[in-house]
Amino acid sequence: MFVLACKKDSQGDQDGIPVVLMEAMAIGIPVVSTAISGIPELVEDGVSGFLAQPNNPTSLAEAIKRVLDLPIPVSQMTHVARERIVSEFDKNVNIDRLLEIFNKSY
Repeated sequence: MFVLACKKDSQGDQDGIPVVLMEAMAIGIPVVSTAISGIPELVEDGVSGFLAQPNNPTSLAEAIKRVLDLPIPVSQMTHVARERIVSEFDKNVNIDRLLEIFNKSY
C-alpha cells in the first residue's frame, strides 16, 4: 500500500496531481491519499484507491483500514487504477489529445 497524506502548506500551496500516486497506481500498488486539489481527479474513492480528508489523522487511518478490509481481491482495485493511468495519463494518449487540439486550430 502507498499512502500519501497531502495537505496545504502555510502559504496555501498544495500538490496538483502527484506523479508518485500515478506511479504507484501504474505498477499495481493500492493507494491512499487525501481529497485535496486534483487528487480526486486521479483517485476515485473506493474504486481506484481511497481518499481521506486532509489534516485528519482519523480519516487517514480509516482509509488505510479500508484497504486492509477490502471485500474484493486487492488486484481488482489495482487493475482499475492501472487502467485509469493508461487511459488518462499515458504520454501517447495525451500527445494524441494535444495533436487533435492543435489540428482543430488550423
